[in-house]
Formats: sequence, C-alpha cells, structure tokens
Amino acid sequence: MTVERLLREISSRELSEWMVYEQLAGPLGDRRGDYQAAQITAALINVHRGRAQKARSPDDVVLRWDDREPMTPEEIYNQIRQINAELGGTVATDRDTAAA
Repeated sequence: MTVERLLREISSRELSEWMVYEQLAGPLGDRRGDYQAAQITAALINVHRGRAQKARSPDDVVLRWDDREPMTPEEIYNQIRQINAELGGTVATDRDTAAA
C-alpha cells in the first residue's frame, strides 16, 4: 500500500500503536525475514567453524539496508574470501578448476 493510501485508511493513533508493537515484538515484514535468515546463516556458520574460531551471531550476518555505500564487486569478493578462510576453506587454483 502506498503511504498516501495508508494515511487515508489508518488513524495516527493506530499507526503509532503499530510502531510501538514493532518496538516490543521485533521487526515486522521484510526486516523480520532478514533476521530469521540471519539466524539460520549464523547457525550454519557456527556448526562448521573450527574450535578456535569466534562464533557468529545473527547480528554479524544480517543484511543491512542502510545509508552505507554499496560494496564494490572486489569488496564483496574479498569478504567472501575472508569468510571462507575463517571457516577453514581453501581457494581453488586455475589448475584445480581445469581438472574438475
């Protein structure tokens, strides 16, 4: 629903009540889904981490939709490599991928 339609169909009081409810119950809608996905992601990371590696929380992996500058493809690639290394993964070489 558009903001204009929302403001036409809902009172200020009801909108305020929903805002308070969200603060008490946690995020609603897409943000809640992002956090639920982060809980699953953190659990998967943690069951596959080494004993010496730090456990991850959902807050560590939840998608952030804020005013930060978007990551460049190189930054994304470097972040993936860092997570892979933290989980004990290796980087395939050109020779490894050619043999597959």
